[in-house]
Amino acid sequence: MKEFYGGADKVSFSRMDCNNDAQTLLEYLKCKKMEDPTFFYTMQIDQENGQIANFFWADGQSIMDYACFGDAMSFDTNFQTNKFEMPFAPILGGNHHKHTMIFGVALLFNETIESLVWLFEIFLTAMSGKHPSTIFTDQDAAMAGAISYVFQNTSHRICLWHIYLNAAKHLGHVIQKHPEKFLPDFKRCVYEDRSELYFQKK
Repeated sequence: MKEFYGGADKVSFSRMDCNNDAQTLLEYLKCKKMEDPTFFYTMQIDQENGQIANFFWADGQSIMDYACFGDAMSFDTNFQTNKFEMPFAPILGGNHHKHTMIFGVALLFNETIESLVWLFEIFLTAMSGKHPSTIFTDQDAAMAGAISYVFQNTSHRICLWHIYLNAAKHLGHVIQKHPEKFLPDFKRCVYEDRSELYFQKK
């Protein structure tokens, strides 16, 4: 962290803070396991320094939901809302009422292929080895590498939101020529009826 922030005086928290927060989270997860025997949690320890690197947990309801609705899941590490800026990574899906389901949650030390492979392998352990049919993510290269390694028979797709953002970025010259018309039409094309025929027509 000293290297990342450019010196020890610029780091806004200490090693003790990290250790205390990790210990607090660990105690919380242990309590959850006592309340719910089906609660699953684990952590990865850094082999070099013995520090906690990654956390994963899923409660009993999440595990049951995945068993029923885990054909497709979404994985996103863009939520860096904690003071250590560790990627907060929920693994999400949807049920037959189009309600969001949380299948599991992770705090990752980093977004390397190694960390993501660890997470996906642990996720499969928690979910009794059931692979999703499809996983939606952003275009992160490390994520794509980890998915192809762990979920070899799973279709990896880019989520619509990222497709829309990328397309809008690459079609800037068209948007500038038709500022009022193009984006609303394009948005309807991306987000409305999912049939191939409708998409081609639009």
